[in-house]
Amino acid sequence: MKKKSLLYAILLSLLLIVSLLYFLSPFFSRPDDIKKPTIAYIEFSGFYEIARDPSVFFKDLRDFTRVAVESLGMNFINHSIVPDTAAINESLIEFLIENRPDAVIFVPSYPGTTMLLDAVEALRIPAININGPLSQFAGKPRIKYRYWIGQVIPDEADAGRRLADRLIQEALTKSSLPVIYSFPGTSLRIYSTSRTSGFNRAIRTYPDLKHVNLSYNFSRFDRSRIILSDEFKPSPGQISVVWCDSDMAALGVVSAARQMGLVPGENVITGGVDAISEAVSAVSEGSLTATAGGHFTDGAAAAVLIYDFLHGKDFLAYDTEFKTRMVIIDRKNLNKYRAILNRKNWPKINFKSLSMQANEARKSYSFSIEVLAGSL
Repeated sequence: MKKKSLLYAILLSLLLIVSLLYFLSPFFSRPDDIKKPTIAYIEFSGFYEIARDPSVFFKDLRDFTRVAVESLGMNFINHSIVPDTAAINESLIEFLIENRPDAVIFVPSYPGTTMLLDAVEALRIPAININGPLSQFAGKPRIKYRYWIGQVIPDEADAGRRLADRLIQEALTKSSLPVIYSFPGTSLRIYSTSRTSGFNRAIRTYPDLKHVNLSYNFSRFDRSRIILSDEFKPSPGQISVVWCDSDMAALGVVSAARQMGLVPGENVITGGVDAISEAVSAVSEGSLTATAGGHFTDGAAAAVLIYDFLHGKDFLAYDTEFKTRMVIIDRKNLNKYRAILNRKNWPKINFKSLSMQANEARKSYSFSIEVLAGSL
C-alpha cells in the first residue's frame, strides 16, 4: 500500500512538473521556438500577360517580397489564382481556410479583387495590396473593408512624366525639333492610363514639338515591334522619341528600329517602365535611353507595415495609403542601382531598419528604392 502511495505521489509530482514546464515554456523558449507569423502572398496567374515572359516583372516583385518577409522573421507562402470568377472564389477560400495566414499581401486582379477583400474580411485576416490601386472601387482601406488595412502603390503618373522628360531632353541634345511618338494607355490597364496621363502632362510643356499617338500595344514586345514597323515613318535625318508604357514595349521598339536601319540611342530615343533586367542591360549598352522602375521593392514596404501591425505597432496614425516613387535609370546613374537590381544582394538588406516597431527613434516611414539601394 505504501509502495502504491509512493508511486502515485511520484507520478503526481511528475505531472505537476510537466504542467509547470508547459505553462512556463513561453518565458524560457528561444525566439526561434515561438510560432512565426505566416504571410500569404496572393497573385493572379495569367492576368499580367504583358511580356514575352509574363513573370518578368512580377517574379521580381514576388521574390523581393519573399526575401523581406523572411528577413523580418516571418514565414512566406505563395498562392496563384487563375483569373476565372468561379475558380478564384473556390481556390481562394480553400487556400485561406487551409493555411490560415496571419496576414495577406496581394497584387490586385480586378476580376477577383472584390472576392479577395470579401474573403479576408469574413475570415478577419489583415491584408495589404501592392502594385495596383483599389481606391477607385473599394474606397479607402479600413472603411468598407476593415481588414483591408492598407495599400502600397507606385506613383505611375509621376514615372510616366519623368520618363518622358528624360527622353525628350536627350533628344533635344541631338535636334531642336525631335518628333515625339507614344503608345497610349487603355482603361483595361490602370497602370497604363496613369503612366500615359503623366506623359501627357510632360508633352504639354513642349508645345513646339510634334506629337504622334501610335496604336495601343498592350505593353507587349511583339505588338509594339509590329506597330512601329507599320506606323513609324520618320523623315531622313529625323530624331524621334518613342515613349513606351513598359520596358517590353520599348524593347520591341529597339528591335523594330534596328530592322528599319535606324540606330536606337542615336536617332531613335526610347525607354519604358519596370526596370526589368533585359531593359537595364539595354540601358547599359545604350539602345534604351532610360527605364523607370524600382517598384518591385513595394512588397518589402507591405511586409514592414504588416510586421509592425502584427507586433502591436499599427501604422494607422501615419497613413493607410503609401505611394512610392520610381527612379529613372539611365547610363549616368546606373552604377548607383546595380547592387539593388542584383537579386543576390537582396538578403543583405536590413529590412528591420524600415520598421517603426523595431526602431523607436523613427518618426515616419520611408519606402523607396533609393533608401534600400543606400543600405547596400
